[in-house]
Order: sequence, then C-alpha cells, then structure tokens
Amino acid sequence: MSKNPNIAYKIENKSVWKQDLDKGKYEGSTLDKKDGFIHLSSGLQLERTFLLHFGGQTDLIVAAIDLAQLGETVVWEESRGGELFPHIYGNLPVSAIIETMDIVYDGNGKATIPINIHRHEANPENMS
Repeated sequence: MSKNPNIAYKIENKSVWKQDLDKGKYEGSTLDKKDGFIHLSSGLQLERTFLLHFGGQTDLIVAAIDLAQLGETVVWEESRGGELFPHIYGNLPVSAIIETMDIVYDGNGKATIPINIHRHEANPENMS
C-alpha cells in the first residue's frame, strides 16, 4: 500500500481565504460546507483539481496544509476516478497552514503551480 502525503493543498479565492483566516480558522468553501468536509488535494492531484474546479478564475491562492497536525479529522476517501483525496472533517486551524502561495498567471492567462508545491512533494519526510 502506498503512503499518503502529510501535506495536502487547498485552492481558494484570496479574499475568502483572508476573511476566514482573520477568524483564526478556515471554515471551508460553499462546496465544502455543502459536502460536510473541506476538500483538499495532494500535490499530484492539484493541477487536475485546479483545471476542473477553478479554471477561468483568478485571484486564487493555494495553501500547503500539514495533515499530521489535524489527526483523525483527515480522512482519505475515494473520489474522482477512484483516487483517494484528503478531506478534513471540521475546520482548518491557522496553525496547520504551512504556507500560502499565490497562483500566478502569465500574459496568456495560463496558471502556474507554485514551485514550493514540488519541493513539499519531493521531501520523503512528508509521507506517512
């Protein structure tokens, strides 16, 4: 059985993200609240998640989340195409956010995944 990463990612609108973090926790997007959990993606799933759910949107961030800090509130569940995705059942405390990065767009509107995501994924210590 393969190991799940200890770091996952959340894409969100910058202003929504800031409003929630000003409260000391991220409570989730409208979809997250409807589904009853906060949707996250592994680094390998992130680009596809962006294309499927955030294509055409701008003013977005991607946050690196330390899943180890969240304990049993994180459940890896089958979703798109049978892949396992990390879901947080509860709020995301600010203390579990490792880093927040802007999604940058080139002159043609093409998004670039921040390089730090690849750094997090490459570190074997970030697997459980």
